[in-house]
Amino acid sequence: MSVENDYPIVPVGLIGATKCTEPDHARRSVGSAEHGPHEKLSGRADMAMPIMHGIGPTMIPRPQRMYLRFGAPIETTKPARISEAKWVDTVKQNTQESLEQILADLLVVRSDDPYRELNPLAWRSATQPSSEN
Repeated sequence: MSVENDYPIVPVGLIGATKCTEPDHARRSVGSAEHGPHEKLSGRADMAMPIMHGIGPTMIPRPQRMYLRFGAPIETTKPARISEAKWVDTVKQNTQESLEQILADLLVVRSDDPYRELNPLAWRSATQPSSEN
C-alpha cells in the first residue's frame, strides 16, 4: 500500500512490552473441567489458554523499561526502470532489514541497562547522572 501511494515507511522498534506480563506455565489453563472457561474463550475443548500474570498473580503489569526507536524513513517511490513487483520486494527487504537492525540495537541497549527492572518509584534517581565522574 505504501508503494502504491508513494508513502514513506518509518520503521519503529519496541523492546520490553512482552516482559510486563508473561504466561504462567505452572498454571497452564483457565479451568480444567470439561466445557470450562478455556473452551468458551478459545472455542476448542482440546486447547487450554495460559493464564497471563504481571505482578504476582495479578494482571497489573510488572514495572519494566521499554526501549523504543524510530528508524530512518524508507522511500517507496518506484524508480522508473524497475518492475512494480521487484520494487515491492525491495521495499519489503529494506523494511525488514531496518526493523531487524533496530531491534538488535535495542536488545543491546536493554542488556546494558542496569536499571531495566527497577521499581518505577526509583526511575528518577536512575536517570540522574552519576556524581562519580
